[in-house]
Amino acid sequence: MFWGSNVIFRPSIVAIVTRKGTIMSSNINNTRKKRILGSAAAIAGLGIAVAAFSPIAGANFSDSKTGRIDATASTLTIGLSDDKNNVNTFDLDYDNLTPGQPMSRTIYVKNNGSIPAATKVGYPLTEGVTPVGVNLDELKVGVNGTQDMVPASQFNTINLGVLQPGETKSVNLTMLLQTNDNNWQGKTFGATLTVTGEQVG
Repeated sequence: MFWGSNVIFRPSIVAIVTRKGTIMSSNINNTRKKRILGSAAAIAGLGIAVAAFSPIAGANFSDSKTGRIDATASTLTIGLSDDKNNVNTFDLDYDNLTPGQPMSRTIYVKNNGSIPAATKVGYPLTEGVTPVGVNLDELKVGVNGTQDMVPASQFNTINLGVLQPGETKSVNLTMLLQTNDNNWQGKTFGATLTVTGEQVG
C-alpha cells in the first residue's frame, strides 16, 4: 500500500479524494482482468505460432547434378597416294623418258584431318639426284599438261588451295626431256617433293 496526500493506491482498488471530501472508489472488476490476461495470452500465443512456423537454418531441401567437360584438339593430317596405290606417300617414276615425248604421273592429296587446310606441293627439293655432264634445264616439268613448263631446277610451289576435311585434289605432273644431247642417255634425275598443309585462320 502506498500513501499520498489525496490518492490511495491498492492492488485492486483506486480511491480518489475530491475537494469536498467525498471518496470515489472503483474496483477493477474480474471482467477487465480477464480481458487483460486474455490479451497477454493471445500475444504470447502469437509469438509461439510465429516461432513454430519460422524457417530453421539448415533444414531446407536441396538438389545437385553433375556434368562432364571434354576438350579434344582438332587434327590436320595430309594423306598422299599415287597411280600405283601407294599410301601416305607417292613414287612417280618417269621410266624410259624419251626426248620430245611428255610423260605424266598423278599425285593425290587428301585432307584426312578435321579442319580445313591450305595445301601446296613443291620445293625445296631434298635428297636430289642430279645427272652429271648434262644441262638440267633441258628437263622440263609442268603441271596438268605441257603448258607453262619450266626447267626442273626452277620448278616452284603448286598451290592446291584450301582442302576441306575429307576432300581430295589431284596434281598431274608432266616431265619432258627437251634435248638432242646424247649424254642424257641412261641418266637419272631424282628429287623429293614436299606436300604441306597449314591450318586456315
